[in-house]
Amino acid sequence: MRERLKNLLSVLVNIDSDPIDVLATQFKVTPRTIRNEVREINDLLASNQLPLFQVKKGMINNQLLGDQQREQALQVILSDRNQNYLNPQQRLLYLLLSFLISKEPVFIIDVQEQLIISKSTMDSDMRDLRALLKPYNLELTTDLKNGAHVAGNERTIRMVFCDLIIRQINRNTLFDKTSIESNDLIDRLRTDFPYQNLQLIDRKIKCIFEKGNLIANDNYRYQAIMLTLIWIIRIKNGHFIEDELSAENIELNSRQSQYINTLIANFSLVIDNTAEIKYMAFIMASFDKNEDMALDNWMKSQVISISLIESMEKSLKLPFSKSENLFEEVYYHISSLLIRYEQDLNAFNPLKNTIKQSYPEIFTAVCEYTNSLENQYDLVLSDDENGYLAMYFSAAQVEISKQRNVKYRIAIVCNYGMATGKLLAAKLEEYFAVEVMTVLSIVEVNILKKLRIDLVFKTVDIDIEGIPSMQLSPIPTEKDFEKANAFLLKYADLSRYKSASVDPTKLFNEVLVQLKNSEIAVSKNLVSQLQQIFYENHLNINEREVQPMLKDIITNNQIQLNQDVKNWQEAIEVSAQPLVKQGFITTKYIDAMINSVKEFGPYIVIGPSIALAHARPEDGANKLGVSITTLKKPVNFGNPENDPVDIIFCLSAVDNYSHLNVMKAIVQLINNQDKVHELSKQVDVQQFKELLFDTEIEEGED
Repeated sequence: MRERLKNLLSVLVNIDSDPIDVLATQFKVTPRTIRNEVREINDLLASNQLPLFQVKKGMINNQLLGDQQREQALQVILSDRNQNYLNPQQRLLYLLLSFLISKEPVFIIDVQEQLIISKSTMDSDMRDLRALLKPYNLELTTDLKNGAHVAGNERTIRMVFCDLIIRQINRNTLFDKTSIESNDLIDRLRTDFPYQNLQLIDRKIKCIFEKGNLIANDNYRYQAIMLTLIWIIRIKNGHFIEDELSAENIELNSRQSQYINTLIANFSLVIDNTAEIKYMAFIMASFDKNEDMALDNWMKSQVISISLIESMEKSLKLPFSKSENLFEEVYYHISSLLIRYEQDLNAFNPLKNTIKQSYPEIFTAVCEYTNSLENQYDLVLSDDENGYLAMYFSAAQVEISKQRNVKYRIAIVCNYGMATGKLLAAKLEEYFAVEVMTVLSIVEVNILKKLRIDLVFKTVDIDIEGIPSMQLSPIPTEKDFEKANAFLLKYADLSRYKSASVDPTKLFNEVLVQLKNSEIAVSKNLVSQLQQIFYENHLNINEREVQPMLKDIITNNQIQLNQDVKNWQEAIEVSAQPLVKQGFITTKYIDAMINSVKEFGPYIVIGPSIALAHARPEDGANKLGVSITTLKKPVNFGNPENDPVDIIFCLSAVDNYSHLNVMKAIVQLINNQDKVHELSKQVDVQQFKELLFDTEIEEGED
């Protein structure tokens, strides 16, 4: 029982009456909190046949008779047998469990008896539950024959149910068989979500989705497991998703198919509608690294990721675009986030409050950018999602600023996900003379035996065989750093390694510049050979920083000005012609670009007056290339916010990354509408290029 509840009762038993406002001020809480806690106290008193405290007209009146009843009331609160009593939030989850899990009708009076609460408390809990469900368009209905049940959209019911469990119940409470934590709610959860089922699903996810976000991030995996079990329970109880509208574009990949087939076999499921299959595919795609995403999601993810990194660079005055893995981490998070957002599924982030407090400047800068997404993409992100994004940038910030000689080779073992592990790694590298050789999840601990590691820092209390280890908070405080320093000093005899001061990427770029200045043709094959030489000499290059710029790959004959077209289809066909003529793409690629707009809508109109036509690499992209076309008369693509289109970029992308600098230039152009307007009026290619690149271009390029 909470300490404040005991203190409140200690005050109440010694008075005849007291105003609620006075008590609220005394305990530094709201009057509503006092009312709720008196209600909890009354439930306990009622279960022990003792008089209740009366709440009337803003006053609390003591109805206990004499010292004996006062003493009995205190003993009720303090006794061990009442430690399992549920608070209001826990009771709401218990009620939902009762209504959503049971195959038989559930009656209010039965749940009231299970919870050992008064009728007035039960009535109040039912009102609170209805209020909780209302924003989701869910309704709690009751009748004498069928009992109580939650009515509404089945997808939403599952999402709300899972969200309440994740936010209230720590993962280890259900997954750790040795956990001694117990109350009526936890015992009920352990019955409805058996340990053996949790472990079975956990093993299947680790086996089928290896090397993805579901392995690296325990929080993602916890949510995926709980949503999977809720899916199984609801199907077994005959509650199915009725429509396929929001799942029609979801195509199963091999991992998702294997996972769903495994669940059907292991839990003897009978599923006749494809909506349920696609729903589970969506659940796994929303947490896994999504490499097979739809084209509209691919484009949106890339534009948002590039724009976010640009915004963070401006806000914090740090070169985040030079961070080796930042784009990939942000890009894959955004792509999964967009899938979750389609179904109102939120990724719970248990560290969000700590992130807000520890990295306020970064968190605020992320929120400033993501707030702008509402107008452009109708996208409103939660603090949980913003917290995850802030973690990526926090780790990158430290990576950028660190300059040190390394003495220890260390590993990080983190149960909060790869982003959190990398953030901890970056902070340790910032504070100490260490080099983090690897960041591992709990399931990867055995890899340590194969690595040359001096010390291990871990965020969870597990044994690390054969290597000295220390547990730290995932977001360490000054006291944690003091403990870490003492730990390093204790094992000072292990310090032996010093890192090179050379920046491999900078050196690589300087070599390329020197080759160009010496009039040596720098072909793609030569770049690849140089990269291999660097790798063989243990010089790892950030390939994002050696990708071509737009001005490096665009030539005069890839720019078409003042073109006359009738509609958006013809605009795409015309814009693609320079790339077809030079062998960058095939005619099949043009058909794929047009069909993608027909299938997904005018998503290629990525900003006012600008379209970025593209298709998948396998649809006929031979090599990286881009063309630019301006239109004599703007055309509409069907995008009410950004139509009509004046300028079309046609992109031939062969992978997710080689075109990033090209995309960056296009995103920067979107943010400069005055330049867009001026470019659309140009009739001379040379002047067009000079305006586009803000520089004078040598004549004679072709």
